Amino acid sequence: MGKRSGEKELDFDIDDLWVNPYSSNAIRNITEVKDYDNTIWLGTHRKQEKFNKKLTSHLRRQLKLIGDKIPVFMLYGMVYRDLGHFSRGGCKDIAEYKFYINQFIRGIEDKKAIVIIESDAFPQAFKLKGNKLRERINCLSYAIEQLENTNCISYLDVGHPDWLEVSRLMKYFQLLPIKKVRGFSINVSNFISIEKCTNYAEQLWKYTKQPSIIDTSKNRQPVSRWNNPIEQRLGELPKMIKTKEIDMHLWIKIPGESDGKCFGFPRAGLWDKRLINILLNKWELL
Repeated sequence: MGKRSGEKELDFDIDDLWVNPYSSNAIRNITEVKDYDNTIWLGTHRKQEKFNKKLTSHLRRQLKLIGDKIPVFMLYGMVYRDLGHFSRGGCKDIAEYKFYINQFIRGIEDKKAIVIIESDAFPQAFKLKGNKLRERINCLSYAIEQLENTNCISYLDVGHPDWLEVSRLMKYFQLLPIKKVRGFSINVSNFISIEKCTNYAEQLWKYTKQPSIIDTSKNRQPVSRWNNPIEQRLGELPKMIKTKEIDMHLWIKIPGESDGKCFGFPRAGLWDKRLINILLNKWELL
């Protein structure tokens, strides 16, 4: 049995994280960002069931490429993902979700990795009731429990400071084996300032004594809307923080990938040249 996530040492630096040489930014030689495309999102394929069946072999091929580096994975196969909105999809039921998690566990074997559990899935649980709420909690609990017995360092995504107050998060924390994750991810795919996110992480620590990762991929300045805003800019570069409240800043959302199919941009997760130019403050060239 592996150590609990909170007991697994952060005995590495930011340069020890794997950088994807085949990311959209690397292929197009976007020099400002290509060296920081760390996170691999698992489950964004439209045919989730087909993807799940090949996940173990897919991971093992990737790990050969990754070698001694430490990969960062976002598990993103939640049942009723994004409540049917822009990032809808995921597994069709809890049985399929458990299969998805099991395939990941088999594929990762004893590899050290950072694993973030399901962007937005936990804070969205506050909008669910009855069977759908029970299903969501059971899925999250299963992922947390299974990851505990690996060498992965796991973090539960909890949204961002403008979504739910920490005191409200605590209500549903009681429904999860929360001490079996190292901590939390904050601000994934969002634009909240580093100052507000840091304060949020400090509040989370006060309640839980568990640290956070902050996504700084596009939070340089305020924006007018959450979906592909033209004001978005690249935030601080990824780096280790290693305070009691914050483990690291990381670009969890891959720069240039869409938030959703609106305002003329492609579906969520697809890369678009216009978006990378906006992030680099080159939007006037569009």
